[in-house]
Amino acid sequence: MRKLKTIGATTRIFRVETIFHQVYFGTIIPHHEKNAIYVKTGLDTVSLKLEYVSIMYPFDNSVLQRFSGSVGLGFSYTR
Repeated sequence: MRKLKTIGATTRIFRVETIFHQVYFGTIIPHHEKNAIYVKTGLDTVSLKLEYVSIMYPFDNSVLQRFSGSVGLGFSYTR
């Protein structure tokens, strides 16, 4: 079983998906109970047990922030 008791991240917005396919966007606030979190959305605050969270990752607002990588351009010139 997991050893994670709680988690909190109030400076970034996260996308949290549960095992029931519910999706929430908001900040993560530590819960007063063990093995639970609050997801503070724009309208309300949702309480979730950590065992029900299947995916959680930072959500970036712009499309360009969602991509990472590098581009290389090979060019060779001989005279």
